[in-house]
Amino acid sequence: MQQQLGWYARRWGIEVLFRTLKSGCQYEQRRLGTLERLQRALSLDLRVAWRVLSLRDAARERPEASAGQWLEAEECAVLSAWATRKAMGKNKPPTIGQVVGWIARLGGWPGRNNDPPPGAEFIWRGLHHLHDMTQTWNLAQLVGKS
Repeated sequence: MQQQLGWYARRWGIEVLFRTLKSGCQYEQRRLGTLERLQRALSLDLRVAWRVLSLRDAARERPEASAGQWLEAEECAVLSAWATRKAMGKNKPPTIGQVVGWIARLGGWPGRNNDPPPGAEFIWRGLHHLHDMTQTWNLAQLVGKS
């Protein structure tokens, strides 16, 4: 009986993982033709889903931890500049709680005082925007050097 209760307790996390794969990664929309291609795509999608859920959980469980453990330096710089409208300070990197809030705001989360913490959907939408913003920022850095 205890084992079955343990399985059931994990059910919601599994549901969220598959929802992230289905809606966020849109793996069902793919027409890859072979099992091998599907397995490769799914292995990449699982990494994306894991990142989304890990960011969400880290922000909830350890919001004061450094975001540098979770994001690239460029991603932190872009998010910080977008959120604060100034360059990221050299001495104190943002926390994972701040960064996930910023990512979720990019994804449409209102972030009002009484709102619940952002969920996977706001985070995956925000990560799409963050990716584009980071690529643009990197391109601007290259153009500025030439």
